[in-house]
Amino acid sequence: MPFPFNIRLIAALSAGLVALLLADLSGAQDLTTAKDAAYAAQAPLLAPDQYEDAEAAGERAERLASSGSDRAAEAIAAAIAQFDAARDLAEERARFLSAALAARDNALTAGANTADNEFWEQAEEALEDAVSALERKRDEPARTNAEAARVNFDQAELQALQDSTLRAARERLIAADKLRAKRYAPTTLARGYELVAQARAVLEQDRDARDAAARLSALAEAHAERAIQI
Repeated sequence: MPFPFNIRLIAALSAGLVALLLADLSGAQDLTTAKDAAYAAQAPLLAPDQYEDAEAAGERAERLASSGSDRAAEAIAAAIAQFDAARDLAEERARFLSAALAARDNALTAGANTADNEFWEQAEEALEDAVSALERKRDEPARTNAEAARVNFDQAELQALQDSTLRAARERLIAADKLRAKRYAPTTLARGYELVAQARAVLEQDRDARDAAARLSALAEAHAERAIQI
């Protein structure tokens, strides 16, 4: 009786296809998880060559999976291994570069990653040089560049904090200068600039003293407005 046999054959084939599909889905999820973990470990920054290779392997695996290739599972496993290796290397380098990376996080929180923050660009270049030295297994140049990155990230953070806190006061003082307030209200205008300088000094001594710096900045802005009105 061929009919029941065909039914059993179709059922067996369908079960096999479902199993393959589920395996591919599971592999794709594992690949995404491995890629996300490598990215979270800052592999694009700390292990760029390895992460780039892993991304290429991942894209190849996805193409094979989309085409239904029987090599997809092997390619996915290989890509996962590369992402895992990039993650591990990034974590190792993060320990070596911990001080620079902590300063980088602080600078990012302060909004320092802008085109007009000169220290940010210098810090990023120094960090890139440190990673490049680690790629070549040259610890001493890596250490030197890491310290340069830390110093510049620290300055980038300070500049960002000062810019954001003092921007309004500076703008009003410049406006007062343009309106020749120095001639008609020299003492008031000078006091405004002194208050800005004090606010800058407060942040230089303590990055967390933003409220105190903001109060001084508000006073400086008020002096600028008064100078304009005189």
